[in-house]
Amino acid sequence: MSIVMPKRNKYMIYPDNHKKEVWDLFMTIILLVSCVVTPVEIAFENDISHFISGIQIFDWTMDIFFLADMVIIFNSAQYTDDYDFIDNR
Repeated sequence: MSIVMPKRNKYMIYPDNHKKEVWDLFMTIILLVSCVVTPVEIAFENDISHFISGIQIFDWTMDIFFLADMVIIFNSAQYTDDYDFIDNR
């Protein structure tokens, strides 16, 4: 008797995908950097005003990564708490 794997949707990202694991690690690092940079920006807003263009570019880049992460998460399959597999949007 063999185990029948469910048919995979080619437009979904599955949890066992290595690229998804790398993306999740990358987003974790981005989130940690954001957690450090944001309070520093708020605390020293007047002292770093001459660096504002670089900081704005950095913030916009972070926002783009977070937006891309939302798109990826909305198209990712997941397991429920009962280990049921959900792969529909």
